[in-house]
Order: sequence, then C-alpha cells, then structure tokens
Amino acid sequence: AAFEHKFWWFNAKGMLQIDAIKLLAFVEHLGYAYIEVGNTGVRTLVRTAGYTVKEASLVDITSSILKEYLLRFFPEDASKVWTKLVSNVGSSLLSALPTTSITFVKDTKKIAYYPFLNGVAIVTSTDIQLVKDFKDGYFWESQVCKTNLDLDSTYVGDWSKFLANIGDKANDSKRYECLTTAIGYLLHNYQDNAGGKAVIITEDTPPSVNSNGRTGKSLIATSLGYLCKVQLLEGRTATPARMQDKFVFLSVQPDTRVVNYDDAHRNFPLELLFTALTQGITVERKNQKPIVLSLQDTPKF
Repeated sequence: AAFEHKFWWFNAKGMLQIDAIKLLAFVEHLGYAYIEVGNTGVRTLVRTAGYTVKEASLVDITSSILKEYLLRFFPEDASKVWTKLVSNVGSSLLSALPTTSITFVKDTKKIAYYPFLNGVAIVTSTDIQLVKDFKDGYFWESQVCKTNLDLDSTYVGDWSKFLANIGDKANDSKRYECLTTAIGYLLHNYQDNAGGKAVIITEDTPPSVNSNGRTGKSLIATSLGYLCKVQLLEGRTATPARMQDKFVFLSVQPDTRVVNYDDAHRNFPLELLFTALTQGITVERKNQKPIVLSLQDTPKF
C-alpha cells in the first residue's frame, strides 16, 4: 500500500524527481485541506484525523511525510526526498490544496457531546453514552479531553466533593443547584436564538465588605478548560474603552468555547457584552480579514 502513494522517482541520470500531482494527492490522503472559518471567506489550513481537526502549516505537512511515511517505508530515500520537499515545495503546494466542507459537531438543545481519547461522550439529562467509533462530525483537537472516559467507575472525585462543599449541598442549599447549572450551561455549547446569558460567579459577601478571595471562583473557571477551550481575558482592567476596542476579542479562536473575564471589577461594563450574547462577535486581527462568528459559533461568557 505504501507504493500506491509514492510520489518521486529517479531519472536516468539518478536525479530525484517529484510528481506534483501525486504529492498533492498524498497530502490530501494524510488529511490536509483548507476549511472556511466564519462567513468571511477566510481559509484555514487544517488536518483531520478520526473525529478531530487541528490547524496546520507547511512544516506540519513535510514533517508528517517524513515521520509517518518516508522513515517508515522508504528509509533509504528519506533524506534525499525530504530535502527536495523542503527546498522545492512551498506556497504552490498549499495553494493547490482544496477547500473542503467539514461538519463540526454542535450540541443540540437536549444533547451535548464531549470528545475523549477513547471516544465521544453523548450526554442527555438522563444518560451518558460513550461512542468509540464516532463518525457524525468533527471536533477541534483542542476540545478533546486528554484522558480516557470510564463510565463504569464509581469513584467520587475531589472535584465533585469540592463543588458539594462550596455549594453547601449537605444543607440542600440552592447554591449547589445554581452552581452546577451554571457550569453545565457553560459546558453546553448550544446557543438559543433568543440570546445567551452571561454567568457571573461572585462571593456572597456584602459589597461593603472587602473580600480576600480564595473562595474557588478562579478554580471553577479553570476547571472548565479540562472539557473545553477557555480564553482568559483580564476582567480587572476591562474598561468601557477597552471593551469597545475592535481588537477586544483578538485572542478568541474558532475553537474557543468559553470566554472568561477573570477577576472582573465591581463596575464591569456588562452591558457592552449584550451584542455578543445576542448576535455573536467579530474577531479582528491586525492585517487580517475579520472573522464573523454567528451566535451559534460564539463562545459563552
């Protein structure tokens, strides 16, 4: 099977030749292609593998060819072929790659999907199933939880105990229900067309009392990053001027699921998030086309 993808040969003079058409076909076989991000026509080079997608570069392509193909099947030619690729293959190869349509998995109103190393967890209000051979769409690689999911385990972890303690679960406090509902809402990437909600985690001390923190607010926000990609923004310096700057979401990526304004001050201009919560956001990057994210593709806050 390795010879089916061989894209080079040596001519009568012993000079190495590259068949550009076969090389392009092999690169596509490895899972490399362009996808369109947002609705602005911006193309992003990616690689698909299984049910995951990750951004890629020309260096990734040549490295894949070397490590996954040449060194495994043609070690005697590997050095010469790789050197030829690096010195002669560049933007022309990238421009020839097709733009493909990829269906990213989106949560529905009643179903959430969480990818793990050993499969995808499909979660409803009453059940969790692990599908090991998931073929119903793709996830960004950064969204994959880097562990295996064991649904047969009865172990109660420290995190569960922590939430029960700060939520005062033992006394049937509404705090625990509110806390776990808020976490579930942020992890569930379904967006209602009527608009989203901003989750505010604060301490229960009166405004007149100075709090020293250390109540678990940042820890809760950090924990979300184990199941989805969280982008941290500085909340203490979030002035109206900064919130209205067109580059305010510069660091937000297509795979970002939650934006966390950490340590927001008392006068945080929450009203300036109204458009993001109801219509979506525009990601502006310097010297690049803006990426417009619909409400359905916009992270939660």
